Amino acid sequence: MGDRWAALFADLAAELDAAEAAETDAEIRDRTRRELARVPLAGRLVAALGAEVTVTTRAGATSGTLADAGPGWLLVGDTLVAEAAVTSIQGLGPYADAPGAVRRALTIGYALRALARRRVPVAITLTDGLSLDGTLDRVGADHAELAVHPPGEPRRPDNVTGTRTIPFAAIATVRAR
Repeated sequence: MGDRWAALFADLAAELDAAEAAETDAEIRDRTRRELARVPLAGRLVAALGAEVTVTTRAGATSGTLADAGPGWLLVGDTLVAEAAVTSIQGLGPYADAPGAVRRALTIGYALRALARRRVPVAITLTDGLSLDGTLDRVGADHAELAVHPPGEPRRPDNVTGTRTIPFAAIATVRAR
């Protein structure tokens, strides 16, 4: 009779162990889902710096190395991509990292101001697909002013064919020429 009791208690202990393991697994899955729900795209981007990615926007796709990222933008190769225009990103790993305070301060305006300061000729693709070539003259809080001129030509009064004021929300990509 002793062997029967031992077998019964062994079965009960195994059932309890299985129930506890299932409960622990469910708790881990639930906590993982809650944690993932708190991860912003910026956290995924920061963790994937250096990865080869393809970023699709409403205006087209850009592929290359994810070189940098900040609030509202990412740098893929030599192309600045406005996060608001992104429809998908291929190549991000499963990890996330919290962007530091300095990185959180580097907005798309900051990146565009750096291009304007250096007088870098750019090709801007808008979210509607229109492409404009020129040099950024001024960058405001939520817009940029582009002196439009032919690609390969310097920004000189004789070469400028007009200016365009472009809201940040209309920018898909900015490529340095």
